[in-house]
Amino acid sequence: AHRRSAISKQVRGITAWNHSTRVANWREERRPARRCDWMPAHAALRIVRVAGSIYEIVGEAGFDRLTKAFYDRVADDEILSPMYPDDQIEQARTRLRDFLVGRFGGPQRYIEQRGHPRLRMRHMPFPIDGRARDRWMELMTQALAEAEFPPAVADLMLRYFADTATFMINRAEA
Repeated sequence: AHRRSAISKQVRGITAWNHSTRVANWREERRPARRCDWMPAHAALRIVRVAGSIYEIVGEAGFDRLTKAFYDRVADDEILSPMYPDDQIEQARTRLRDFLVGRFGGPQRYIEQRGHPRLRMRHMPFPIDGRARDRWMELMTQALAEAEFPPAVADLMLRYFADTATFMINRAEA
């Protein structure tokens, strides 16, 4: 069990590392998926390579476009909008932008202003079930398309968003 735990920590580290740090070159590289002997085949990691961090590729303006496109959709959504009081949408957009900028290789404004993200704890007051998770992913996918990020970048970010959105579920289906 101890060996599995150490390997699991290494695998989680590789996953997080690939989302935000520099890797070799700008093309999407499809290799046979890496996996440990104890991981199910569907959980294997696929490496996507981009030059520089995602922040260096899309810049501050890219994250501004993404979060604006996302929250423009949230404001009119019957599932997600009740989680955001009207006067809080712009503040939520700024927090998400700062978090994503730092997460994907830019300045760490979110951490400097708010400390450790503690995503699950910060989202616990909001009723997030599978339906809310799926709607969040639907709106974020549309926002990514509108932001027009390079395909390899959008793919990396969508995988990160899918994992994180699933992690945020804190209620059973109604």
